[in-house]
Amino acid sequence: MKKLLLTLVFCSLAGWANAISPNPQMEFSFTFNTLTPLTIDAVRSEQIQCTDSLCLSAKPLGDYGAQRMDCTEKACRSVAYEYDPFQKLIITFSDGVTRESDVFATPKSLHTSFNVVVDGDKLIVHKTIAQPEVPVWKQPEAWQALFLILLLELLAAAAYLRYSKKRLMILWSIAFANILTTAVSWYWLARYVTGGFLLWIFCAVVEAFIIKGFNRRNISLKDSVVLSLVINITSYTLGMIISFAISQL
Repeated sequence: MKKLLLTLVFCSLAGWANAISPNPQMEFSFTFNTLTPLTIDAVRSEQIQCTDSLCLSAKPLGDYGAQRMDCTEKACRSVAYEYDPFQKLIITFSDGVTRESDVFATPKSLHTSFNVVVDGDKLIVHKTIAQPEVPVWKQPEAWQALFLILLLELLAAAAYLRYSKKRLMILWSIAFANILTTAVSWYWLARYVTGGFLLWIFCAVVEAFIIKGFNRRNISLKDSVVLSLVINITSYTLGMIISFAISQL
């Protein structure tokens, strides 16, 4: 029975982490092999998802919640809760020509940059090691996640501390730990970690040790671990619901 409960908890945490951790995203910059540089028609451009390398099961990325592709005149950026294994771009330019790319594999990293070469009648997509065109501190979803997680974790922590009759001054270390782990996850780890659940584990473990480190006389390591699990489970559960609701506005 205990093993079954642990399995259910693990699966639930994996789902919550995937929903509220940094969402996978792709950024596309464009290089032109045309007579003159062109601009992108954002309304008539889309990213296609495929489950197979031939793209026989093609479907648009879609626009719901945080998931969508947005284009400016010079670049495109997409965010998804989870990408299908293969992708394809269909972009319309200011010359009226709609160009398609070959099917390319979805990268394993959460944040990936691509350079798209625009030829006369097609697009050639290359993965690059360039830093994202849109820094994490300019991404609305990053600030949204930070605000929601911080608010929810502090409320959950306050409730836990009152219940366990511990000092509320512990809250300041929780706020510090949360800001630190969120910043590291979004700005650095998301470029190298392949799954949101690993980021969830990182945040929960690091926050537990930070809480214990700043409150050695006021909380045991066991209690700091329990507190970290409580606040992270609360923030990821409620944060998933609230984040999706806000993105619809």
